[in-house]
Amino acid sequence: DPAFYQGARLDYNRRVEMLETASGHQPVDQSVSDFSDNPRDYATVVYLKGSLFFEALRSQIGDAAFNTGLADYYRENLHGLAAPQSLLTSFVSACSCDLDELYSEWGVQP
Repeated sequence: DPAFYQGARLDYNRRVEMLETASGHQPVDQSVSDFSDNPRDYATVVYLKGSLFFEALRSQIGDAAFNTGLADYYRENLHGLAAPQSLLTSFVSACSCDLDELYSEWGVQP
């Protein structure tokens, strides 16, 4: 349902903005231990802001490159442990573009 999606997206943005207004910029790639003082913030940063990051990434590189990046990541890491950087690198390879600025803006490290 597009209306539900848009409502959720607006809610995610609102909640992330509220957190970052109170606590400053929050990188998406923080570990759970980084939230020991504020464990509730973990869900906002990792799940909500993380979702918004993937939406921004898909918007920037397009559906085809995004889907290719996911498929390549899956295929390359099937039956193994994958590092987060592997996913980010697969998107760079899929779009043949520089995503450093976007990654930096969202606080992820390839």
